[in-house]
Amino acid sequence: NAEWAITPSLAVFGRYGFAATNVNSMESTFFSEIHSTTWQVGLTLPDFLGPGNSLGVGYAQPVRVHSGSVSGLAGPGLTSGLVPSGVEGDIELFYRIQLNDRLTITPDLQFIIQPVNSVNSNGLTIGTLRAVFSF
Repeated sequence: NAEWAITPSLAVFGRYGFAATNVNSMESTFFSEIHSTTWQVGLTLPDFLGPGNSLGVGYAQPVRVHSGSVSGLAGPGLTSGLVPSGVEGDIELFYRIQLNDRLTITPDLQFIIQPVNSVNSNGLTIGTLRAVFSF
């Protein structure tokens, strides 16, 4: 995870994660080691249109398996790959509004490309409104 305030009104960030996962085998089923990654990059504009407010945009690849297989799950002697056909990508745009010292609201819009890492899935658009109360 890295964040850098290039100027008081512009910051960039990036995140990366890697996993090597071992799944316990079950009766007649064997899992190989599963490798996956996730990453995100973006930028924010602190104090955009007012103190405490923030405008941000980011692009992310959620957890995606790059290697791994399972034997015996689909039938005796059959091996299935766990690497998906597509690469999910998430584009996010948000604007955090500081209403007072104790309350912020954040409208958020997300565009999801190839959901569940499938080339056959349609894209999604998701809108949310988040409220954060600080005590």
